[in-house]
Amino acid sequence: MTQIRARARWHWAAQRILSLIKTTNMFKTNDKEEDNKKEKLKQLEEEVEAFESHGITASAIGFNMLQYKLSEKKSVLSLTNQMLQALSKETWARSKSDLGALEKLFNSLSVFAKYDPGVRKALSRVIRFSHFGPRRVIIKQGHPGQCFYIVAAGILEVKQSQILLPRVEDNNTQQNDASIIAHLHSGDSFGEVALLNDMKRNATVVSKTNTDLLWINREDFMVVLKEEAIRDIEEKQTFIASIPYFGQLPASSISQLASTAKFREVPPNTKIFSEGDCPGNVFIMCEGTSRLVKCVQFAEVNTYSHGNTHSLTPYPLRPDAHVEYGYKVVTRLLKIGDGGPGDFFGEEAAIANTGTPHQIIHLGSQGVNVDKFSKFQFSLISNTTVRYVLLNRHTFAREIILQPQLLNQAAMRVKALESGLINIPLIQEMYLNQIAWTKYKKTVSHQVKHQHLLKKSQIPTLPHLNTKIA
Repeated sequence: MTQIRARARWHWAAQRILSLIKTTNMFKTNDKEEDNKKEKLKQLEEEVEAFESHGITASAIGFNMLQYKLSEKKSVLSLTNQMLQALSKETWARSKSDLGALEKLFNSLSVFAKYDPGVRKALSRVIRFSHFGPRRVIIKQGHPGQCFYIVAAGILEVKQSQILLPRVEDNNTQQNDASIIAHLHSGDSFGEVALLNDMKRNATVVSKTNTDLLWINREDFMVVLKEEAIRDIEEKQTFIASIPYFGQLPASSISQLASTAKFREVPPNTKIFSEGDCPGNVFIMCEGTSRLVKCVQFAEVNTYSHGNTHSLTPYPLRPDAHVEYGYKVVTRLLKIGDGGPGDFFGEEAAIANTGTPHQIIHLGSQGVNVDKFSKFQFSLISNTTVRYVLLNRHTFAREIILQPQLLNQAAMRVKALESGLINIPLIQEMYLNQIAWTKYKKTVSHQVKHQHLLKKSQIPTLPHLNTKIA
């Protein structure tokens, strides 16, 4: 009986050691160090098997994996040894100092800024850490939901297969091959939908790069984060429904949009999206202001043969343009508009890229150049701190299939853009008029100043009076 118990204890210790071996993967090393680490870990595993075969208990080994680090480099989380040790322990074995170290970690990470101090304190008791190399499957579509994940570092791909879309007028609404529908970055979370709704995973998540994840199992999630997750989704639902365009959707569709939506926040003068991007999301502005900018080409025409002076003219050149001394094409980044709370962008690109054939044909029948508007026609840059919501384009396209009025409104918005904000000839004319007006004001100001100086120089000076005071 004693041998059986000793073997059971050693089996548990061996499993813990192997689990800690995985934890060491978070340390970044060069190729030579990595080879040495793998060799030493292989030797360690062989020793584990040898000890187990002799029934020796873990305490006889005197081994501490946390002291067996093979690199002094820190992970992208900048974990201290105490934090690393705390995350490596079973949750029930964490000491008061371990919990304090983890609270300090959570308070320093923007990922946890949305949680109040009480939630962060509770998280320190239940959260765990894992590192994954590239191309590792984290969760798989169709499998039961077991954990909730927070991305601490790295990039992950969200893939979905067999997306069944409601049939409208065509037979091509099924996508059988797994396709990338989104990317996850530091600060994103995933896995809560399956836990909250007690359903199977609706997508597969695969690490694209080296990835650090913080995760919580189902039981702890339901105790600590369920209310926070529900509150987060409800906030998204309320906000999405407040935008007139999206408020036309039924409640079930808004709920689907909210379940895959992500909040983002960026500081001033940050690019939110770029002209020419093929967007993976629909952007809805929550707070702050931004500016819309676009690259516009002009011809810089030489006005004399020596080429020292030039003038700007619209490009492509007009038939009557005088370019006998040559010209070169230049690009100007021009502000074409402003963005603020309630504005949204990318709905036409979402339809053009991921909509059904029926949706795309419908847009085309409304006079929309689908190929052109499959990409952003301008860039968006924050003026202030900007908070916005990202709607998954696949979910958006699916939920508006039975809402033809939204397709028509998207087409109208595109036409308004073409006639105004992205009307290149109009932008060029307004920019050149602005340059001419600025030049005119400068000339008038110079003339007024010159005339003032001229008049001042013509005023006769009074003779100096030498008076004596009696």
